[in-house]
Amino acid sequence: MSESPALIWILCFGTGFLFWLILYFRDKTFSSIHPAWKILMYLMRGLATGMLLYLILAPLFKSVVTEIKKPVIVFAQDNSQSIASNWSKEKQNRYLAEKTALEESLASRFEVLSFTFGEKVVENGPVDFSERATDIGSALDYIENQTAGQNLGAIILATDGNYNQGGNPLYSHPSLAVPVYTILMGDSTLKRDLSIQRVLHNNIVYLGDRFEVQVELKALQCNGERTNLRIFRVENGQEVLLQTELINIPSGDWHHTHRFILDAAKAGTAHFVIRASVLNNEYAVENNARDLFVDILDARQKILILAASPHPDLAVIKKILEGNKNYITETVQAGNFTGKWADYSMVIFHQLPSRTFDLAPVIRDLNASQKPRIFILGSQADPVRFNASQTLLRIAGDGRNTNEVSAEVRESFSLFTLDPAWKEFFRNFPPVSAPFGEYSASAGAHILMNQKIGNIITSYPLLMIGEDQGIRTGIFAAEGIWKWRYFNFLENKNFDILDDLFRKVVQYIGIKEDKRKFRVVSPQKVYLENQRVIFDAQIFNDSYEPVNADEVFMTILSPDRKEYQFTFSKTDRAYTLDAGLFAPGSYTYTAYTNTRGGRQEVKGSFIVQKIQLETYQSTADHNLLRLLAAQQDGKALFPEQVASLEKELSQQNAIKPVQYSSQRTYPIINFRWIFALLALLLSAEWFLRRYHGAY
Repeated sequence: MSESPALIWILCFGTGFLFWLILYFRDKTFSSIHPAWKILMYLMRGLATGMLLYLILAPLFKSVVTEIKKPVIVFAQDNSQSIASNWSKEKQNRYLAEKTALEESLASRFEVLSFTFGEKVVENGPVDFSERATDIGSALDYIENQTAGQNLGAIILATDGNYNQGGNPLYSHPSLAVPVYTILMGDSTLKRDLSIQRVLHNNIVYLGDRFEVQVELKALQCNGERTNLRIFRVENGQEVLLQTELINIPSGDWHHTHRFILDAAKAGTAHFVIRASVLNNEYAVENNARDLFVDILDARQKILILAASPHPDLAVIKKILEGNKNYITETVQAGNFTGKWADYSMVIFHQLPSRTFDLAPVIRDLNASQKPRIFILGSQADPVRFNASQTLLRIAGDGRNTNEVSAEVRESFSLFTLDPAWKEFFRNFPPVSAPFGEYSASAGAHILMNQKIGNIITSYPLLMIGEDQGIRTGIFAAEGIWKWRYFNFLENKNFDILDDLFRKVVQYIGIKEDKRKFRVVSPQKVYLENQRVIFDAQIFNDSYEPVNADEVFMTILSPDRKEYQFTFSKTDRAYTLDAGLFAPGSYTYTAYTNTRGGRQEVKGSFIVQKIQLETYQSTADHNLLRLLAAQQDGKALFPEQVASLEKELSQQNAIKPVQYSSQRTYPIINFRWIFALLALLLSAEWFLRRYHGAY
C-alpha cells in the first residue's frame, strides 16, 4: 500500500506531537509521573491526534496488485460424425490418449482451455464424435469471446476442415492474431462417391400452384456411370413415385443441377424424398438420398356471387376477383342456388334482397356460421328488406327511383391504406345508380366513399365497411361497377385502380378472425432432430381476455403409436410447453383443457427431420486447414504428430507469461483496523493517565 504525500503526514503528526508536548512536559500535573510512562502516554496521545488530523482530510488510499498470467492455449476438437466415419476405434483411442497427454503436459506451463465443437460448443465435453453438424466458425467465435482480454498464446484446431454450418473460417475472424495449429483429421483421399449435395425449394407454396425443386448432384471418380434420379412423395408411410430422370456422369469430378417441377396438389405439410440410385463400389450411400418438407397452404377463398338477375356488374366482379389466384368465384341467381353455405368463405349479394327475393332465411344461416358478406345495391334492391338484413346502413326510401352519383373518397378512412391517387381519379369516374332515399350509417361503420350528387358532396355513404353483429360486412350502395372498370381502361390502358380497390375491400372483409377460446400454436411445423419442440397456448374468457386458471394438457402420438403425456407450464396469462427432443418421424398431438364451457381440444401435427449434413462430404478438406494455419503463422500437423506440439509451442518466443498490474483507489473508511487502533491508543492513554493520578 502506498500512502499520500509525506508532507501531509509530517504536518499532521508534527502538529499532534507538538500540541501534547506542551501538556505533558510543561503541565505540573504530570511532574510526579515517571519519565518513561510520561513519554509512552505522550507518544500514544500524539500518534492518535496525528491520525485524527489526517482522517479529517478524508484521504484516499491506493493499492497496486501485480499478477502474472500464463499464456492461454486453446484446444478445439471437432466432435462431429464425419471424423469417425473412416477411422478405426483403435486409432480413435490412440489419438484421444495422446491428446489428453498433451493437454496435461501443457498445463504445467500454460493455461489450457479445452472444448469440443460440432452443432454446438461444449467446454470440457466428452469426445465421442457424435455431433450431426460442423460449425468451425462458431468455435472461433467462442475462442474470441472466451479469451477477450486474456493472454491468448495459440490455438490448436483439430478437424477435417468440412464445415456445413456457419461461415468460412478463413475469412470470419481476422481479430484472432495468434498462431493456429491445425490437426489434419479425416481422409483427404478422393473416393468414388455420388452424393446429393443440396436441395433448393420453397418452404411454403399454395394449393394448386406448381413449384420447383433444384437438386445439386456431385460425383467423384464415377465417370461413365449413369444414375437414376427419382423424387417420391411420402403418404401414410409409403413412397409414391412422382418423377424420374436418367442422368449420365461424363467426368470424374462432376457437378450437375437438375430441376423437378411439382404440383401442390394436397394441402398440408408434404414430405418428399429424392433418391439417386446407388452405384457399384460407392464409398457412402447415405448421401444418395435427401428428405425435404414443403408446407402447402390452402389460402384460396371460395366466393359466392348471389344475384337477383343477370347484370354487367357480375362479369366484372368475377373478373376482378379471379385476377387473384387465391379467389375462386361462383355466380348463381338467387332462386337457383342449391349449394351449401359452408362451402363458401364469403357471399356477395348483388341487388339483394329484392322485392321478389327475401334474404331473411339466408342471413340467418350465414349469421350462424359467421360468414362475411358484401351487399351491392341497385334499382332492384328493396330498401325495407335491406334494412332488416343488416344494421350498418339504413335507407329511407321505396327503392323505385335511383340517383346518379359519383364517388368522393374519404381520406380519414383507416382500415387499410388508400392510394393517394384514388381521390382525384374516382372524382372523374362516370356516375353509378344508387337507390333514392335518406341514408344514415351506424356509429361503427367506416365510410370509404361518400355519394356526390352533381357538385354536392353528401354525407350519404357509397362504399362502407363495418361489423354487423361481429361479422365483417361491406356495402356498395349502387350498381354500375362495369362503367368504372371500362373507364379505368380508357384512361390508363389498364384496370389497376378499380381492381386494387375492390380486392382490398374483399381481402379485408374476408380475413378470418380466430374466434376460438382455446388456441395452441407451435413456432414451426418441421423440426430438426436436435431442435426442441415448443408449444404456446392461450385460453380466453367470454370477453376474449386471456386467462390461465385452468390446466392445459397435451398428448403427442409417435409414428409407432407411442403416447407422450405433457402438462403446460403457466406464464403471465398464457401457457408454454417445452416437449424436448424427438426422434425423426411424423407426430400428431392433441392439446386439451377443461373449462367452465366444457372440454376444449386442439389437434395438429409436426414433423421431426433427420440431420444428414455429415454424410454429404466424404473427403476431408485439408487444403483449407493448411491455408488457415499459414494465414495465422501456425503449422498443419497430422494426428500422429500431436505429441510434437508441446515442443513446438515451447519454442515460440511470442508465447510468454504477461505481468498485469492494477491500481485501486478507495477511501479510509474501508480500513476498520485504523479505527480500532485509534480507540486502543486513546483508551490506553486515558487508563495510564488515570492510573498515575493525572486528571
